Amino acid sequence: MPDEVVLKASFERGDQPPEIRDEGFDPLNPIAKLPETGAERNGVPLEVRIPIVKARFASLKREIPIGQTIETRGQKITVVKAVVDPLRISVEMTYDEANSKQIFDPVDAHLTDGQGTVWRYIGGSEAGTNRDILYFESSFFHAPKELYLEGKQFRALDKDKMSVVINTDSGESLQAPDEKLKLREVQKTDRYSRITLTLRGLSEKDPMGYTVLKHKFKDADGQEHWMGDFGDVVSTWMVSTQEQHSFYYLNNETFPATAYVSNQLLSFLH
Repeated sequence: MPDEVVLKASFERGDQPPEIRDEGFDPLNPIAKLPETGAERNGVPLEVRIPIVKARFASLKREIPIGQTIETRGQKITVVKAVVDPLRISVEMTYDEANSKQIFDPVDAHLTDGQGTVWRYIGGSEAGTNRDILYFESSFFHAPKELYLEGKQFRALDKDKMSVVINTDSGESLQAPDEKLKLREVQKTDRYSRITLTLRGLSEKDPMGYTVLKHKFKDADGQEHWMGDFGDVVSTWMVSTQEQHSFYYLNNETFPATAYVSNQLLSFLH
């Protein structure tokens, strides 16, 4: 945990009422003068430093060992522990290396006290190939006697189907996990090449929008690259929960003709 967090923002000067449209007036600080010209005038910087007093919160964190393993369709999943603090609850899960499927994360996971109160899933992080940390709203101030982790299903994929191979010159899909995933097109612009993938045939009971690919890929020579980061382009488009389109961008200055992209998809354990 850092010693402080820094909030940075830039405020653009927009239209103002006539009574405060005086030259150099700053509505956030009437005493100060705005810069007169250039980008500085249109981007008033704000920086707020928020210190984190670690010692104050250390005694409020409670770690609960769990160590329970469940098995579904031959796949073993262990709930290792939960950590409760005033801001959130984190739940550590590990997946047996001997599993035939790569498991990603549960669908519709939540915590409940068994009395009707539910603490929602608020995000997660991949802590390794076979380890995830799930984050939930905190029950710290409610102090229930028991908490139950519930969910409908897990996302998983056979380990021998974890690759997508695309020839970006010819626009051909050379390998995909199954028929649900299709290459729609490879479109080239001056800055980037956009790969559009279409995902169809999902269950009507599945509400999730999927990030199909990781952001790192390999070229035909086995060299690793990162997807292009273009903040002004769209990354996902959903026709419905049963049809989704994902866009991935390769920087024209660095990407090769054939991209080998590691995959993060789909087929479910119920």
